[in-house]
Amino acid sequence: MTLSDDQLRHRLIRLADHARTTPAIPAPTRRHRPRRRLPALVPLVAIAVAACVLALIVVGHLYSHPQTVQVSPLNRLPIAGSTVPLPSAPIPGRIDAASAWTGREWLIWGGITASNHFLHNGASYDPHTRHWRLLPVAPIAGRAGPASEWTGSEWVVIGGTDSRGQALTSGAAFNPTTRRWTAIAPAPFPPGQSAPAVWTGHEVIIISGLAQATTPEAESYDPSANTWRVLASPPGQATAPYASAVWTGTLLAVLRSAPSQLSTPVGTLSANNSGRTATPPPTLGPPPAGPSPDSGLFVAVYDPVTGRWSSLASTAFANGGVPTLGWTGTELVALDPRHRSLAYRFATNSWGPLRPPSSTDLKLVFMGGAPVWTGSSAIYWAGGRMGLLYNASTDAWTTFPAGNLATRQDPLLAWTGNQLLGWGGLLNTSPATTENGIVYTPGG
Repeated sequence: MTLSDDQLRHRLIRLADHARTTPAIPAPTRRHRPRRRLPALVPLVAIAVAACVLALIVVGHLYSHPQTVQVSPLNRLPIAGSTVPLPSAPIPGRIDAASAWTGREWLIWGGITASNHFLHNGASYDPHTRHWRLLPVAPIAGRAGPASEWTGSEWVVIGGTDSRGQALTSGAAFNPTTRRWTAIAPAPFPPGQSAPAVWTGHEVIIISGLAQATTPEAESYDPSANTWRVLASPPGQATAPYASAVWTGTLLAVLRSAPSQLSTPVGTLSANNSGRTATPPPTLGPPPAGPSPDSGLFVAVYDPVTGRWSSLASTAFANGGVPTLGWTGTELVALDPRHRSLAYRFATNSWGPLRPPSSTDLKLVFMGGAPVWTGSSAIYWAGGRMGLLYNASTDAWTTFPAGNLATRQDPLLAWTGNQLLGWGGLLNTSPATTENGIVYTPGG
C-alpha cells in the first residue's frame, strides 16, 4: 500500500506522541535476565527524528510541486495571491488557437502544434467545477491563428491559415448553451493569421493581418443577420503577427505601421447563407513576418458611426518593441514593459508616459506573449516563477507568484473576473507545445 504525504505525516506525528506519552511496560512475572533500561532521552530523540522526517517530506513536496504557491501579506511580494495548477486538459497543447471567456467557461479551439499539426479540436473549461469538456466537432477545417470574438451569446471563429499556408474565409459560431456549432457565411476576404478583432455590441470588426494592395483590410460581421460588409481600410500597414486592437465603447483603436499608406475604396460586398461571395476571395500566402523595429508604429481609430478612420497624435514608440493596446475606461494605454509604455488622453489629444516596471521585477519575469486585460489591469504570464501585473488605476507594476512551470511563448490567457487562466504555449527550452497551465487568484 502506498501512503500519501498527508497520511505519512499524520502517522509520524502519532508515532512521536506515542513515544512521549506511553507509560513504561511492567516487567513480566517470570524470572529472566533484567533488561537494561533505556535512557529517558529516547522519547525526545524519537520526537526530533519524526519532526525532521516531516520537514523533509514537506520540503520535498514543495520542491516536486513548485507550481503551488501561497503568499502571505508578510511576503516580500507586493501583491498577495495564490497559484495552483490548471487541471489537465483533454486536448493537446498548442499555439495560435482561438480562445474566449464567455462569463461562465473558457473556450479553446484550433491552433497548431510544434510539429506543424493543424488542430481541429477544442475544449471548454469551467473554473467553478474545475472540469474540462471536449467541444463537439466544428464544421470548419483546423487552422492556425483564427480571429475570434465572444458576442454575449455565441463565439464567432473566422479566418486563419491552413496547413498549406492558405488564408481562409470560412468560419463558424459556437453556442455554449446548446453546445452546437453553426457554419457562418464566409468573409468577403481572408483576414489572415492572428488578425485582431473586436465586438462592438452589434458586429465583429476584423482588421486583416495581410498587407495586400489590391485587397481591403477591414470587414465586419453581423451575427444576427449572418452577413458581412467591407469597411474602409485603415491607414498604414498591418503589424501582424503583432497586431493589437481594442474597443473603447464607441471607437476601434488598432496598432498600425508606417510609412505605407494603403488606399482601397470602400465596398459594399456582403455574403449570405448560401456561402457565396460577390467576388471570389484571392488566394494568399502566410502573413508577413511583421514590421521592422524602426517601421514607425502608430494608432489608427475607426468610428463605426461615420465609417471613417483617423490617426491619433504621433508619438515615439520605442524601437524594437511592439506594444499591446488596452482601454481603462478613460484612457487608451499602449503597454510595452521592456521598452516604453504610454497613455493617450482623448480630451487633450496627447500621449503621456507611464511608469515602467522595475529592473528587478523584469529580471524575475519571463515575457513570452501579450497580456490579458482585466478592464483595469494587464496581466502577463508565460511560465516561470513570477508573472507581471500592471494596475492602470495606480500606474504601478507588481509581480505575482506564477507557479514555476516551464517558460513558454504565446500561451493562451483568459480573465474570468477574479482569476487568471493560463494554458499551453510553445516551450522556450525545446521545440514542443505544452499541455499544462495555471490558475492565479489575486489576493486582497
